Amino acid sequence: LVAAALFLGFLFLVTEVRLGDSGAKAGVSRSDVVSFGQVYLGFTSSDVARSVYFDDMVVGQQSLKSLKSAIELEVSKGMFSDAKQEIIIEIPQETLSDVVGGKIIFDVSNTNQYGELVIVFNGKELFNKNVPTGRYEISIPKNSLKPENTLIIYATGPGAKFWASTVYALRDFGFNAVIESKQVLFFNVFSEEIDIWNTGVMNFQVAKASNEDSKLIVGINGKEIYNRFPTTNQIELGVRDIRSGTNILSFKSENGY
Repeated sequence: LVAAALFLGFLFLVTEVRLGDSGAKAGVSRSDVVSFGQVYLGFTSSDVARSVYFDDMVVGQQSLKSLKSAIELEVSKGMFSDAKQEIIIEIPQETLSDVVGGKIIFDVSNTNQYGELVIVFNGKELFNKNVPTGRYEISIPKNSLKPENTLIIYATGPGAKFWASTVYALRDFGFNAVIESKQVLFFNVFSEEIDIWNTGVMNFQVAKASNEDSKLIVGINGKEIYNRFPTTNQIELGVRDIRSGTNILSFKSENGY
């Protein structure tokens, strides 16, 4: 897949803006949102004052961040047994801002299947099934996640087999935050450049998008300046968008782009 080039020009009485072909290539998987080739940041007018180059970048890949894990857990329910698990899961604020969901992954290593295995998250039942041994994954939507969360795991009773207990033994239990990757670029603008700033133009081209309904989100210095499927590939930067010193340019995606 041919990567795209990103050109950010700071214009001072501009006569022309040129976007060069980087010729770079970058591999992307099905979950990738967008892949950029060589990123070029420069000043442009009749003369190029200076330029900065960045490495290739890909945004939109999802990864799992482990928030809680246990090698073994066991729950049971019966006349003489009532063992359940209650787990508090905290999500740091800096992680929560990048989270697009949660995922519970575990193996049922042993069970007599006399009753159901039940999983409740923040008071909402996510799972209630009579299951054999095997591997299971449960997805949690982003709007169900809080800075502090409560996960309860228990078994229901054995029914007609009142003399026995339902038992579920779990192994390799993990609660994970689903993180969607973003890229952050830093560039400097000097105070004398602010004084003569006319406008800024950022040109870019998407190399690969796996979902046409999703959006590319671009921000500068904490302010969102672009949020759409990139049918257009130019963003203007006014003097109020930038600041003297270090500026922060961010790229991320939405809905698994």
